[in-house]
Amino acid sequence: MASMIAVFDCVEGIGGEKEPTEKEESESSFFVGESELPSQYAQYADTFQKLASVGRYVDADLPENFIGDNVLQHTIRCVAYFLKLLRIEEGTGQVKSSPLAACERMLYIHDFGEAGVDIGDNNAVKSGKTQEYKDRECAAARKILSDSDFNLYSLFKAISGFLNGVEDTKIGQTPYDRAAILAKLIDSIDGNIVFHRALSTWIKKGNNIEEIPKGYISWMFAQYNQYKMRIMELNVPDIERAFFISLLDTQLFEVQNMWSADHPMPQVLAEKFQSVTSERREEGSQGA
Repeated sequence: MASMIAVFDCVEGIGGEKEPTEKEESESSFFVGESELPSQYAQYADTFQKLASVGRYVDADLPENFIGDNVLQHTIRCVAYFLKLLRIEEGTGQVKSSPLAACERMLYIHDFGEAGVDIGDNNAVKSGKTQEYKDRECAAARKILSDSDFNLYSLFKAISGFLNGVEDTKIGQTPYDRAAILAKLIDSIDGNIVFHRALSTWIKKGNNIEEIPKGYISWMFAQYNQYKMRIMELNVPDIERAFFISLLDTQLFEVQNMWSADHPMPQVLAEKFQSVTSERREEGSQGA
C-alpha cells in the first residue's frame, strides 16, 4: 500500500470542488453503454444494469425529488474518485499494485448485494442496516459473485463493520485490509457529498433546512467522528493513518465550499462544522 501515499497531493479532487458541467460528467463516465463496461467485469453486466434501478436516499420524509440517485451512479462515482486519486486516466491504465487493484474491484462490486431480489438500497441514515438485511444482502451477493470476488466483498463488509463500531476485529494488519478501508471511505464520502450537494442546491432555491430530518443533517459529522476514532485505533504506519484522515477532512472542505457569501451556510449546519472544527483544534494543540 506504500504507493497509495502518492495520492496525497491530489486528495482535493475527490467529489469535485463545484457542480460538474454536462461535459465533465460525460467525460468522467465510463458506463456510457454496455460496451464500456471493463472486460474483466463482463460476467456481471446484468448485475450492473440492475443496480441502475436501485434508488438511493429513498425516504418519504425527504422532500420529493430532493435527490435523484441510484446505486449504479454511486458505483461509477466511487471508481472514478479512486482513479482520480491515483491519477490514472479511466480506461487507459491499470492499477499495478495488487492491494490497490483489490480496492478498485471492491468499489465495483461492493453494492452487488443490493441487486438481489426484493432487497434494494437500505437507508442507513433513517433506520440503519438490520442483521436480517445484512444476511439477505450477503446471500444475494454470494449468488452473484465468484469465490474470489465474494472474498473481497466480505472483506469490504467487515471493514465497514469495524469503522462503524459494529465489529471489533483486528483490522489493518494487511495491505488488503487497508485497501478495503480506502474503498469504504470513498463509498461513505460519496454519499455525504451527494447529499450535501443536493441540500445546498435545494436551499439555494429558497427552501428551509428545517424540512430535512435532523438525522440527515448530523449524519456526516457523526460518521466523521466515528470513523476517525476507529482509524486512530489502527496499527498502521502514521503516514497511512494521516492519509485516511485527510480523506475524511476533505469531505468537510468540499461541503463548506458549497456555500458562499451570497448563499451562506444555514446556522444548524454551521454549528455542526464548528463542533467538529473545535475538536480538531483541540487534538492539534494536544499533539503539538
